[in-house]
Amino acid sequence: MFSPKLVLEKIPKFLLSWFILDIILLVIWISGPDNTNKVVATVALTVGLLSFLFYEENQGFTNWLVQKPRFKIIKFLLLGLTGAVFVEMIFWFWEKALGAGGVTVSSNLLINLAITLPIYFLALLSFWFIQKRKNYSLIGIFVLGGIYGLIIDSLINGFFGGSILLGLVYGLIGLPIFMVIYSLILLPPALFLKKTQS
Repeated sequence: MFSPKLVLEKIPKFLLSWFILDIILLVIWISGPDNTNKVVATVALTVGLLSFLFYEENQGFTNWLVQKPRFKIIKFLLLGLTGAVFVEMIFWFWEKALGAGGVTVSSNLLINLAITLPIYFLALLSFWFIQKRKNYSLIGIFVLGGIYGLIIDSLINGFFGGSILLGLVYGLIGLPIFMVIYSLILLPPALFLKKTQS
């Protein structure tokens, strides 16, 4: 059962302070004039809500998947890639709705997915091996999601002509935002794997 008090007790104080500063940053971005920042902030809030709802309501679906013991890695990857598709669709939707540009790799959703999904696939494949070996806690999964998000975003930014270094610096400041956004990609497969190992 989800307990906000239990989660807050397990979060290191520096990470909690960092997260609170990023919440303030999200509020500033939503109320500011830059549409790109509004998109990122709105996506973070939308995905955070979806991750919370998934965590609260996933028991039936995850139990059903666990009952079918074959092809664990395929189920793990499909859960993560489904989350990645949702995250990219949410980014694409808010970019269009708020009239921003340059938030997604392409304004065409199919091209965007064709470019980003192979990167997510490789990230999820590495996460499979890491999570099987380390079995990270919920907080550890969120932190790992932030690190994955930082790396993926910096690589995509660098591949399309941006600065990888600038992307890393920007990403370090917003690591808790990446933690929230990438939770929808890593949390479902991680919870599935935890159930199969218990």
